[in-house]
Amino acid sequence: MKLLRSGGGLFRFELDGSEKELLCGLLRLYPVTPAAHHQLSQGRALPRCEEAQRMLDESLQSHREENRRQVLALLNQPGRFEKCPAGHQADFNRGEIEWLLQVINDVRIGSWLALGSPGLRQERKMRLNLDQETVGRLLTMEASAFFEMQFLSALTGEPAASPDNS
Repeated sequence: MKLLRSGGGLFRFELDGSEKELLCGLLRLYPVTPAAHHQLSQGRALPRCEEAQRMLDESLQSHREENRRQVLALLNQPGRFEKCPAGHQADFNRGEIEWLLQVINDVRIGSWLALGSPGLRQERKMRLNLDQETVGRLLTMEASAFFEMQFLSALTGEPAASPDNS
């Protein structure tokens, strides 16, 4: 995936066929982060905590449902991904990129949580069982990070790190 040009509030990206399929596949996974992950308090008693947590849960559920509708609309939008000799080109405005970053980050963090949050603490040694599910979640995390870096690079104007120039 590479940024072809930006200007006038639009960013044009080129994706080869596998990158387009990978991005669409990641977006279809949304939401991954469990709703229970979002807590008002980590053990500290708050006034009317149960009511406040219920309100937060309802708000997050509504937000996730709207994001899911937007994901499906984006994926099904005619002309969103235009065929080109190198694969596909897609235009996104700044707001869409910021929204895509939130959705992709949910997929990345949700996958990390499903793996037991490896690396969260230095003192905690964790061995991952490299079965098909674990490898899939690790690949999902890495692919999500790749697209996050590409989109952030486009927004900031700074080149994304790659294996070739890291």
